Amino acid sequence: MIWPAAVQDYLPDARYAHAYYLAVEETIAESAADEAANELWMSVIEDLEAQLAAAGPVPTAGWVPPALPGPLPEDLVERAVRLAQAQAEVVEALRTSLEATAGELAALAPARATASAVYLDVMG
Repeated sequence: MIWPAAVQDYLPDARYAHAYYLAVEETIAESAADEAANELWMSVIEDLEAQLAAAGPVPTAGWVPPALPGPLPEDLVERAVRLAQAQAEVVEALRTSLEATAGELAALAPARATASAVYLDVMG
């Protein structure tokens, strides 16, 4: 392989040129893999944030946690922690609402059964 003069100036010996090339190639591959993993994690976090923002019913049937490459990238840890805290707050708010609704329903008198029609059809 013929290296440009600018690169050859940094190589102490032509014997190391191939090793240098391999090291650069490996660094580029690792960087691309890290970037791809980071983008995948970012996509998952953004999806969860969007579902949380909607705060509506989120279909869970058939949901499978995504297979993510390696641990959560360090630059996304703080964001993931905030997301988990926000999710916990929504769960607590839903639990409180459910308990209040159950209390109100328990206070209602049950509907009485009637032997005859309750409404008179004057139109038909």
